[in-house]
Amino acid sequence: MKKHVIHGYDIIKESLDIEVAGLLILHHERLDGSGYPKGLKDTEISLLGRILAVVDSFDAMTTDRIYKRGKDYETTLKELYSLSHQYDIEIV
Repeated sequence: MKKHVIHGYDIIKESLDIEVAGLLILHHERLDGSGYPKGLKDTEISLLGRILAVVDSFDAMTTDRIYKRGKDYETTLKELYSLSHQYDIEIV
């Protein structure tokens, strides 16, 4: 599952600007270094990468999946705030 970031990068780098593709690879990095694929932390993750992490997580939490219903926005925001060690709280 964690390899989807690398596989996705390999696919999109051919059709998108390399800088844009490089940003998309950051969407699972976390401020505390627990993310992937590189385990970056804090300012090692660009501002746009930190924004993508919040946006991607918000989308994942609020979208209905076959295996679970999406959460409402208020619940999702509370969860994101509770994970402030992983996400830039100013972006949340």
